[in-house]
Amino acid sequence: MEAAQSRGLALDALAPGDLEVFFAVAQAGSFRAAAERIGLSQPAVTQRIQRLEQQVGLPLFSRSTRRVQLTEAGERLQDRAERTIHELRRTLVELRAMADLRIGQVNFAASQSLMAPHAVPAVMVRFRQAHPQVRLQLVETPWNDLLAHIAEGRIELAFMPEEGLSPSLHCETLFTEELAPVASRRLHRMRRRSLSAREFAALPVVGLATNSTAYRLLRGLHAQAGSRYAPVMESTRLSSVIGMMQAGIGVALLPRHLLPTLGDVVELSVQGYRFERKEAMVRDARRPLSPQAERFASLARTHFAQRARASASVPASVLV
Repeated sequence: MEAAQSRGLALDALAPGDLEVFFAVAQAGSFRAAAERIGLSQPAVTQRIQRLEQQVGLPLFSRSTRRVQLTEAGERLQDRAERTIHELRRTLVELRAMADLRIGQVNFAASQSLMAPHAVPAVMVRFRQAHPQVRLQLVETPWNDLLAHIAEGRIELAFMPEEGLSPSLHCETLFTEELAPVASRRLHRMRRRSLSAREFAALPVVGLATNSTAYRLLRGLHAQAGSRYAPVMESTRLSSVIGMMQAGIGVALLPRHLLPTLGDVVELSVQGYRFERKEAMVRDARRPLSPQAERFASLARTHFAQRARASASVPASVLV
């Protein structure tokens, strides 16, 4: 019994096509008709059926001079193997469709600043035009949970500032973003917008949490000005920082491209300082991307490279 079970489990001993020959004989009712249908010689068909019977340890056909019929073992094999092969073929078709980007889904996340129309949403438009049958799923999650989601495979790609990332993550810089000190007119009523580091350090600040580039930049500025960086309010959400800044609670260091959307605010400058951070595309270095996510990543690289070239070609006087 144990030897028979061992033989039955030795699937690697099956030659390719043995089950197809078995199905052909079962449907045709004869070895000769099956051989003609599948384009093999009759001895080859007989040999394959005998090999299959040796594998299962039982006869699969009862042979007579007129017709071969399935035995009880043959009927069971036909029923189960037919369903298994049908499911296998369907799976192979689905995998081929995934590889061809005809089905599937991309789970990704993006920081609020990168969801500006010219950034990640522009990549989404390109992807949907090229692959309308692939679903794009924007996962909105607190940033302190994001890295865990990437590690667990719930998110394949994240578009975010290149800061405080784990070594297990692959980080690909997309572009360098300029940050600008911004204040509400309620707070900053001076005509002069160019401040010394000491003057700027005297202003109240609303900022992002301690693992952000903005936090490190402002802390460094305060250190050089001889003061301790102590924001009056902090948040992990950019929208909350913007709201507090607009309410006049303090100045904030924000992506410069957001300023035209903020209404009645004042852009400041700090003499001798230029605030920048790198924006990146992040994924788990230990896990390959799906074909869908790889295509989305490729379009993102192309899009941001094109934007960088376009920005570089604009005269500095236009950008000011």
